[in-house]
Amino acid sequence: MDVTVDRISVAGAMTAYQVGPAVYVPMGEMARVLTLLVQVDTATKLAKGFLLKTEQTFTLDAAAGRVILADEEKSFDPVRVSVQSDDIYVDTALLEEWWPIRIKPDLSTLKLIVKPLQPLPLQLRLQRERAARNLNTARPTGRSFASQAIPYAFLSFPTIDQTISLFGGRSPGSDSWAMSSSTFLSGDLMGLEATGFAYAGATNGPKSDSKFRLTLGRSDASGVLFGKLPATTAQFGNIVLPGIEHISRSSSTGNGLLLSNASLSRPLTYGVTSFQGPLQPGWDVELYFNDALVGYQKSRADGTYAFEDQTLIFGENRYRLVFHGPQGQVRIETKTLQLDASTVRPREFFYTLGTQQDEQGFERQLLELEYGLSSEIALHGGLQVTTATRNRLRRHYATSGVRSFNNGWMLNAEGVWCAECNGGLLSFGLNRRLGSGALQASHKVLRDFVSDLFPQTERVIDAATDARVDFSIPVTAKRSLPLTARFRADHLKSGKVDHLAAVRVTQSYLGTAITNEVTHQRADGSTTIGGNLQLSRTIAGASTRAQLAHMLYPKTKAQVGSIVTDMSLPAGFRLNTSLTRIFDTRDTTLALNLDRSFGSFSIRSGLTRNSTGTVSLSMQLFTSIARDVRARQWRLGVRPTGSTGSVSARTFLDRNLNGLFDEPDEAIEGANFRINGSTSPARSDADGFAYIDRLPPHRPVTIELNSGSLSDAQWSPTTEGVSLISRPGRMAGIDFPVIVTAEVDGYVYLEKDGQQKGVSDVVIDLYDARGAVVASVRSTADGYYLFSGVRPGRYTIGVSPELLDRLRLEPVEAEAVEISADDTFVDPIDFVLRFAEQGDAREGGSQDSQNPPPIVAPSR
Repeated sequence: MDVTVDRISVAGAMTAYQVGPAVYVPMGEMARVLTLLVQVDTATKLAKGFLLKTEQTFTLDAAAGRVILADEEKSFDPVRVSVQSDDIYVDTALLEEWWPIRIKPDLSTLKLIVKPLQPLPLQLRLQRERAARNLNTARPTGRSFASQAIPYAFLSFPTIDQTISLFGGRSPGSDSWAMSSSTFLSGDLMGLEATGFAYAGATNGPKSDSKFRLTLGRSDASGVLFGKLPATTAQFGNIVLPGIEHISRSSSTGNGLLLSNASLSRPLTYGVTSFQGPLQPGWDVELYFNDALVGYQKSRADGTYAFEDQTLIFGENRYRLVFHGPQGQVRIETKTLQLDASTVRPREFFYTLGTQQDEQGFERQLLELEYGLSSEIALHGGLQVTTATRNRLRRHYATSGVRSFNNGWMLNAEGVWCAECNGGLLSFGLNRRLGSGALQASHKVLRDFVSDLFPQTERVIDAATDARVDFSIPVTAKRSLPLTARFRADHLKSGKVDHLAAVRVTQSYLGTAITNEVTHQRADGSTTIGGNLQLSRTIAGASTRAQLAHMLYPKTKAQVGSIVTDMSLPAGFRLNTSLTRIFDTRDTTLALNLDRSFGSFSIRSGLTRNSTGTVSLSMQLFTSIARDVRARQWRLGVRPTGSTGSVSARTFLDRNLNGLFDEPDEAIEGANFRINGSTSPARSDADGFAYIDRLPPHRPVTIELNSGSLSDAQWSPTTEGVSLISRPGRMAGIDFPVIVTAEVDGYVYLEKDGQQKGVSDVVIDLYDARGAVVASVRSTADGYYLFSGVRPGRYTIGVSPELLDRLRLEPVEAEAVEISADDTFVDPIDFVLRFAEQGDAREGGSQDSQNPPPIVAPSR
């Protein structure tokens, strides 16, 4: 779940569990992201620390079922606390009773909304950062990790998502059977990134069916491929070509070539974006736009999903894909696009070049260009050529235009010329931000222009006007109603005007995401009003997704409705039901599926019956397969991983300090890791290996060893973490050497009249072999000081020279310290301070010589 505080995401992927209506969250991880000083020990089933202030102590004894808040002891139902291997998970309602926070789990959007009742250290830090930005000072950049590249291999063992399906059916007068294999795989091939899809099926009918797709290429955010090629994306094989405004939509899959230097986070076509990818049988996917449910698809025969040409509004566009698996799995992909920021900067040049032949034999070639003339003006243009087929004519198109950005406005003017038509199109548009929403409007004039988007067959359009408004209507102080209104008017050559008006309203109520779109359309002299209602709800271990297409005018009636539910059953089983009704034909289909996960694979058995008397039985087996070459292990699971990246992380005790795992070193078991700041549930095994999967592809990922998971407090990783760009199907190998650190301590005394007394606030510096200060501490009230976590090496330790000079103390000789790889403690090192002159002990003569002044360290 995404954890938010003050609408700011503080943990992008926190693991949570759902038991009935309750949501259990990891206490240690929650304390870390909220900056509360509570430490969890899963071995002893204890959590200790304090909340905000030292007197607000907190102690949880999960084994005894009791919690101590300051001096007050309480009991709780042990069922509401679950000790797992990685953390202690607590019911959010119970955590609200103990900590000064309110937690709202929103399962429809997979967000954990935290409202602090008292200012958290996290909030105070964010306030300081905002104040620093207002003063135009540098913003804290946080820690930076060493970058690690994932080299391309001539051949790597691919990650495989495999589904095997069996089907048998009986309908009045006939029987049928079918079997199929659906395989999605990804990895490296010939030094390139490769993804493939293979389908083979056999039936009792006259012929079998088979499909195979393969895509090869590379992607690099730096903009240089193969050492010299100025591009961010190069693909050939089975590709998808982007659409060109006014001419064509994004293509279906087909064989071809695509080359572009556009940013990987930027849509290839201005103003629209598409979402496509693999979708295994039994899975479905929802598309959310700015938290509005706008699309839903089930797995298709070709093993893919596609939400094509989604319109981008001016400003921020937040898209979220929510994938639902047959065993209740949920996987989320998010993408945020800024339309005003997706144009080019001054003197920046983007190109997209592609050619493709789709499965129907239709060919298309395109070239799109953009150039930033200034910070406010961008030029764009392009070419498209379509080849002649049986149903289409060969056409050449040329486009050119200009976009202007100024003070929250974007103006666009462009023209398109069709050579074979001897005609063209002129378009004028504007975009304007409206608070958190946006306004879009455009007007097009056509003269003898024909394209895929304007076929001009039965209805010849001379002009078209489009408008769209996205905004939110405040309902209460904390709730708003997102609304999208669209309008289109087509001015026909016959003199008639056809129009379409649609309004989409979205709301989340009691954990249910509700989207309803109503469309008013007038065409060919007739008027119709229809609607589409979509609902999605996930709560109490069950999820429900429903759709209803209906007509409101000229007759009120339901057209097509469907509802899909998933719920958990005892013994690890999961029940999936699907009901579909076509109201015009009165055809009803009911499907029941029972799923069971066995850890490394899952099985689904199903029964389907419709109102025509057809009955069918089916069975599916699914598994994902990855080969960890370093650990020499096969990694099998029930979640698709072929389209994501993965890491094989090894943790070991580096006895000889060479950073390599060799003979004297020891594997560390039970260590876990943080991925982009959030703790992963994966832990290292007896050989020190941990398998971390489902990493977002082609995006920066940071991986760091969680020091708190190490069994010895004196152990410390030699590197904070690693940053890498993950690739689909490619398992990156990362080593995390751990060394034994030592503690250096001692006392600082002030000598007077032959007596020594410990003194506080004396600054002690620790220097490395080059003479640089690596750490500084202050002595406590009795003169004690401590350096913890000191790594092996040669050091020098001494009293701060600045302090000696300021208080006119005698020089104190520094001490040399050498720490070996096995040292955890060294002999105490004490320092004795003496005043250089007797008179200096009285701070100008106002103090008695028997009571020397306290040592006060200068500000550093």
